[in-house]
Amino acid sequence: MLTISSVPVRRAAFKSGARCDLCPLRDSKSPAVPPAKSKTPALKLILVGEGPGRSEEKLGEPFRGMSGKLLDEYLTGSAKISRNSVYITNAALCRSPDGKKHEDEAAAVCCAPRLLSELSQLPPEVPIVVLGAGALRSLLGTAGKGIILSRGFIWRAPEIDEAAIKSEFRAALKFDSKSQQAKEHTLKAETLAGRARLTSRLVLPMLHPAFILRSELWHAIGKLDFKRIGRLLRGEIDLKQLADTPAPDELTVTQDVRKCYRLGSSISLDVETTRAASVWLAKLLCVGMSDGKRTVVLWPWSAKLAKPLGKFLRTRKEIVGHSLVAFDKPVLERHGVC
Repeated sequence: MLTISSVPVRRAAFKSGARCDLCPLRDSKSPAVPPAKSKTPALKLILVGEGPGRSEEKLGEPFRGMSGKLLDEYLTGSAKISRNSVYITNAALCRSPDGKKHEDEAAAVCCAPRLLSELSQLPPEVPIVVLGAGALRSLLGTAGKGIILSRGFIWRAPEIDEAAIKSEFRAALKFDSKSQQAKEHTLKAETLAGRARLTSRLVLPMLHPAFILRSELWHAIGKLDFKRIGRLLRGEIDLKQLADTPAPDELTVTQDVRKCYRLGSSISLDVETTRAASVWLAKLLCVGMSDGKRTVVLWPWSAKLAKPLGKFLRTRKEIVGHSLVAFDKPVLERHGVC
């Protein structure tokens, strides 16, 4: 039996396209958590998480536990926007009561048509932030090269080949309409059709707050990503200059500066530090560099990396960054990179 609170939520999800009949959680007693709509007329941002947790099930609203507190910190502190102007939903509205990852992933697949239909009804000019690889997979059909590589970029949802949609619908017709095979092909077709309705929408992949809570290292990156959201919403980023290039093909996390020489002559650079009142007090955590095809992250930072990194940087033709002069360069110089 479903809990009373879950019945209307799941019924509404089913009417919006969720294939609850295929979902492994269809008989679960865990509460389904509905989206949290913007409390102001001017919607500024859409957030898509992966699924609810225990706190969210108890309170009946997404992102209300520890992850929600961190999300609020990023929204108000880094992006400078109120949660009241944000629409928040999840790739899956239900959670496995036993914490089985494969069931949660399957639930997100079955819930994808509902999610895509939901997003298509929101203003197309509002950016969509996807938190975590699972949410990105539901929205775009892939986790890219991994959420670590996908984050930090501003994407546009790709165009979906209409032939692929028709192919899945034709495949469904080869089976009895009540068969598992027909239902699965129909689910794929409906999901592709839903993605097609989101073509060209702005999508910003980011780390899930729950992931960041497990490692303090990523907190600075979370803040940086939400600062980028704030800049985007304030019109400080020229969308016409966005490159339609894929995420870097190669990610190397190392303490060997020699591997940096695989990068091209023009690179982007970014540093991550601990929280501090001043740039002069910030402790360097890692240095990331990319030429668009390859990315090298020097982590964890060590004083022994300072001289060889400085030597490497002097060999580059061009170095760019978000706050290169105001922040990154002073931090590097204070840590002996010159």
